[in-house]
Amino acid sequence: MPLFLTGLCWCLVVAVQARREEAELLARFGEEYRAYQRRTGRFLPPLG
Repeated sequence: MPLFLTGLCWCLVVAVQARREEAELLARFGEEYRAYQRRTGRFLPPLG
């Protein structure tokens, strides 16, 4: 059980950090970064 909780906490930290970084990149690069977001997945490549 402790390993599961550690993994869950790690996933939450990574998700929060990814959102912060995306906000910074969007502020810095604007539409160019938004186009990049549409072409790529956040954690895994798109399936289509």
